[in-house]
Amino acid sequence: MEKRRRQMVARFTPATAAKHEVLIYIGEVQEFEAARFGSKIIFKHAPRFPVFLLDKEMTSISRKYEALLAIWKSDEKFKLVIISTVT
Repeated sequence: MEKRRRQMVARFTPATAAKHEVLIYIGEVQEFEAARFGSKIIFKHAPRFPVFLLDKEMTSISRKYEALLAIWKSDEKFKLVIISTVT
């Protein structure tokens, strides 16, 4: 499954992307982690395929969804699902 995921994502790299293709990513968040340059989102179903964010993007998300993130962190029974486009 990991091999298929890598092949699929390879189509969206700048060197190989024809025109402007985007990937729609839907997943349940396991955690947010600090990364070398910004942050990364770890998804429960794909922990080896994180989504990386710049600091300004993570700050914007944290500010905009502060209440929702607080609810999500308050109890394990709450699930956080992200739907986004990845370019």
